[in-house]
Amino acid sequence: MPDQIRCRTPQWGHAEATTLEFSINDHDYFGNYPFAFVEKLELYKISPLSGPLGGRTAVKLYGTGMLSSIPKETEVFVKFGNVEA
Repeated sequence: MPDQIRCRTPQWGHAEATTLEFSINDHDYFGNYPFAFVEKLELYKISPLSGPLGGRTAVKLYGTGMLSSIPKETEVFVKFGNVEA
């Protein structure tokens, strides 16, 4: 699309804030936009794996990266199918 630039981030050593700049000729760079690398969100375990149709079952999610949101106050959201929990 003419109004987008798509790229993949490089591998980064650890979670931190940095800047993003871009160029169309590899000499003149524009930007200095803030960008944050965060921990990868990974899920290891869900407990329990089922619950009654009436709902209201407390479900625990075990994993990493769940506190990696930027800003830190941003919540992690959970959905069951199309229903937000």
